[in-house]
Amino acid sequence: MKKADKYLWRIGSPPPRLDQHSAVKHRIIESYVRDYISTLMAPAHIPRLQLTLVDGFSGGGAYLDEAGQGLVDGSPALILRAVQDARRSLNFGRDKPRELSVDFEFIDAIPDTTQYLEYWLRGRADEGAIDQSDLARTRVRCGKFLQELPRLIADVKRRKMGERAIFVLDQYAYDQLPMHDIATIMRSMKGSEVILNFNVGSLITFLSDRAANRRPMERIGLDQYIPWGQLKHLKLTGEWRHVLQRDIAYGIRKEAGARYATIFFVRPFGSNTWDYWLIHLSNHYKAHEVMKNLHWKNA
Repeated sequence: MKKADKYLWRIGSPPPRLDQHSAVKHRIIESYVRDYISTLMAPAHIPRLQLTLVDGFSGGGAYLDEAGQGLVDGSPALILRAVQDARRSLNFGRDKPRELSVDFEFIDAIPDTTQYLEYWLRGRADEGAIDQSDLARTRVRCGKFLQELPRLIADVKRRKMGERAIFVLDQYAYDQLPMHDIATIMRSMKGSEVILNFNVGSLITFLSDRAANRRPMERIGLDQYIPWGQLKHLKLTGEWRHVLQRDIAYGIRKEAGARYATIFFVRPFGSNTWDYWLIHLSNHYKAHEVMKNLHWKNA
């Protein structure tokens, strides 16, 4: 099924249904943003945090729940809500509030989708689910993430008090996001991190030493980590998936230029049982530790 067939947002029509495994992914992202802020602001003498939060494949911001009965938030609203929760927690009982200066960038390539996202976020702000002040610092852009990336990097680098940015990249297909672009994010900003969705099950299931398979791997920069000449023999063993996953995971961390990587291994329910990874890439141990703690909680 193509993404366009499954994920359609249009004002006046019901949003798509949220799969259970996607709900888990959203919960991890929301929890990480909240815990990340709380960890950075743990020293009571820090008065202010400057942060940019980017959702590069944002979707329309709302879904039907798994039963198809009610509406639930997608990652953009959950990210906004995580900041609101962290702010309230930091300032509870304080006379002099501590400032979370957060800029939000939500990007999707489909005009109907970004229109729906703007409509949904306005409604959630009117309901008090997210702060109006955060909505005022939210930019929703219709465009392709890789085309927007140079602007995003330049904007983060212009902002004072560090270059802290978290990029949530939930692309549908594994070959949509080359590793050298992720390396650009990691290299260009001192405090940047990436939370990457990677459809490893689909990749490994159809992997073979043919041009049709090798080209996508070359395009994303992971071809050198695949033992192409041994694939046929390897698939006769019981360990072939484990071996390929290990090699691909190493390649992602290496090519992304990340010192630390945490991988959530997610297996969906239902007819599509292809595994995928939610990967956190960072060059800072404190950020790695926050995500590692979440990994244990959600194991």
